[in-house]
Amino acid sequence: MSFENYLCLEASAGSGKTFALSVRYIALLLRGNHPNKILALTFTNKAASEMLQRITTTFCNLHKDEQKGELEALCELLEMDAKKVLAIRDEMMGRFLASELKISTFDSFFGTILRQFSLNLGLMPDFSSVEDNSELINNEFNKLIIANSMVKDVARYLYDTNNTESDFFNKLKSISQSKLSQFNTTVPSPKNALQKYYQLCDIALRLHSNTNYNKNFDKNLTLEDIAKKAIVNKYTNKYFDKVRDNLEFISARDEFIQAFKEYYLALEKYEISQISKFVKLYKKAIANVNNRENSLSFDDITNWVNELLTNKNSQDIDMLYFRLDAKIRHILIDEFQDTSIKQYEILEPLIAESVAGVGQSGLGSFFYVGDTKQSIYRFRGGQKELFNKLRDSFSQIKSQSLDKNYRSDKLVVEYINDLFRSKYTNYIDQIPNSKNEGYVKVVKFEKDKHLEQILNNINELTQAGVAHEDIAILCWKNKDIDNIKNFLEPKGIAVSTQIINLLIKSANVAAVVEFAKYCIFGDEIYALATQEIIQSKKGRLELKTNTSVAQTLKFIAKYLEINPYDIDMLKLYEISASYSDIYDF
Repeated sequence: MSFENYLCLEASAGSGKTFALSVRYIALLLRGNHPNKILALTFTNKAASEMLQRITTTFCNLHKDEQKGELEALCELLEMDAKKVLAIRDEMMGRFLASELKISTFDSFFGTILRQFSLNLGLMPDFSSVEDNSELINNEFNKLIIANSMVKDVARYLYDTNNTESDFFNKLKSISQSKLSQFNTTVPSPKNALQKYYQLCDIALRLHSNTNYNKNFDKNLTLEDIAKKAIVNKYTNKYFDKVRDNLEFISARDEFIQAFKEYYLALEKYEISQISKFVKLYKKAIANVNNRENSLSFDDITNWVNELLTNKNSQDIDMLYFRLDAKIRHILIDEFQDTSIKQYEILEPLIAESVAGVGQSGLGSFFYVGDTKQSIYRFRGGQKELFNKLRDSFSQIKSQSLDKNYRSDKLVVEYINDLFRSKYTNYIDQIPNSKNEGYVKVVKFEKDKHLEQILNNINELTQAGVAHEDIAILCWKNKDIDNIKNFLEPKGIAVSTQIINLLIKSANVAAVVEFAKYCIFGDEIYALATQEIIQSKKGRLELKTNTSVAQTLKFIAKYLEINPYDIDMLKLYEISASYSDIYDF
């Protein structure tokens, strides 16, 4: 397999995409490219850190047995023997170690762009990045609403649209990131939709008397209630079978559904028209917070960069991209299925330059990898459709796929193939690398019977020789975790939970922190709080300031007879590393 300059790699989970990306990056280096001309992007700091570590480890240890797979892949990619590849690596080692690799998140890369061109937007280049500043923006917006005598307008909007304040701010945030012009329309009346529903009720109740069926036809319901009924969203239910072929019923339902849709489309249009009145003030609130705090959220950074590179006159845009492209010749993007439209708009001209052949900075290359089945950033605007759109937009980009799964056993891989084959056009079956059969079981159960089913599954696995330590139970809510734990432990099954929650809610952490406060401040309330948790009274200690915070916390844990290596305590030590001493903590 020779080196393709412009490549889209489709890679399912466990198929070796991280391996492929790191080999591609090193191949670019061994082809004589300077590290500062190569940009690799991913979505999280963790992924960027892992990518950096993988590339560095592979490059430096390419001659060792543990990197044999990577060396063989590089030989094939570069069409060289191992001796030649290692000789080039050795020549480049000094430059590699002395260079700072451009491996970062989208947010970090866009922040770098914004700092270079911030003065074009009236921003200070030393701004700080924060993950979320929505609370500050919402408070600033409320002040602007009062100052502009628009409180009644907001109240009217919330009343007419039945939105909560939280809904209102979420929609404001979303719409403020689009290019929406203000427009006006009137609030729609639900009268026609309700009238059609009443006509449907009269017909439906004459035709059938099933209890569940009749619950769908109640003239006391509001449109919001009707929307939740099976007559709207679960028309496949069996109790509709008796009327499904009745022409009078079908006609009445079709008329109701049409009126129902028309009302909600008009209501959505009205909502947008009303909220568009507030968008200008919301954008002003964002700008005020950005300037006052000299800090920008990740969304702010992306929006400002998008504004910078898409809203100026073409001459300015060309100049800005020219300055950027002069520093970047090769682009690699991981998890491209999670790219948002705004991120795509920013990157597209850089990608176009990379695939254009010999550009201003020489012959470039472009490589992106991902899997539309693994799109998880919809909540941040990720659009999996962009994965294929990019490939369709540039005919130069070739496609390859990784079809071998190195992570999962045979039955797991086959189950995934069966599940997705009918859901994706041109789905490529994965081939299991493992010779083990594996285990897959899908169970449906009656409502509130899940606890018994979990216990049955655990017992089945135990009888098959699986240790309890090798069984994990994943839940949607912390409450579910507590319920399962409380159900299983009386049955003799020990459960260790890792709840993604405020760390201080851990009893062990709370005890250690409360006791630290008692030692520092001397207030008995902290001693009592500790005693309540550990059910034991402990005397006050004098804490040393010349040891690390983690050591002090570990010492307190041992003194309180708490396991100092409990998972929550380990997290606490990690957090404490950013503090200078226990008093600062």
